[in-house]
Amino acid sequence: PMTHDTRLWPAGYAFSTAADLARFAIAFLGNGQIDGNRALHADTPRAMLLPHADLPNLFDGGRYGYATFQFTARGQRVAEHAGSMIGFAALVRTVPTEQFGVIVLSNAETPAVKTADAAMEAFLPVTAPTPFTADGEPLVMDDREMEAIAGRYENRWRFTLSMEKGTLVMRQDDGPPLAVSKVGANRYVAVGNGTRPPLRFLVSPAASGRPAYLHFSLWAFRKIS
Repeated sequence: PMTHDTRLWPAGYAFSTAADLARFAIAFLGNGQIDGNRALHADTPRAMLLPHADLPNLFDGGRYGYATFQFTARGQRVAEHAGSMIGFAALVRTVPTEQFGVIVLSNAETPAVKTADAAMEAFLPVTAPTPFTADGEPLVMDDREMEAIAGRYENRWRFTLSMEKGTLVMRQDDGPPLAVSKVGANRYVAVGNGTRPPLRFLVSPAASGRPAYLHFSLWAFRKIS
């Protein structure tokens, strides 16, 4: 049976329900307490909500705490964690300043975020949706800059940046070429044909004793060549 196929089990093999995850969210937002009892050490929620690392290419003002992705959405500061695989999705979203939480479990990927957004609209004062601010107007790149970041970057996948006919092009593994535009300091957007969403990434240049890295989503890809 599918439930016994470990390839489809969740991260850490942790199974739960919307009701149990809601109780966790209540304890998380209540300094570790629920129903008058301590469920989490008081320091645990505080540590989870401290920003520990930047996530500049994933969210606007994105930071990572312990097991929480923190960013501003619709004027509210969100702390959430989500996960998905083909056919399944889970999302725990909180807005600590508003004592708000929403749990979404879904048998499809996209509705999880849409449902959480709708819940925020229903219960919280929110601002109008805004575009991802990292996508500024394209900036001019000269040949020297393109040559400096061109190369192969490897981690979970392989990204290749190359100069073709005077423009910078990205390929993910053996995928189609994507035209790259610079939109900020070390910030780039790769766009292809069709409905494929843009790939937003950063490149950290090589420094003394340190190789260059391409940062995409949650991973850093080391420059190999």
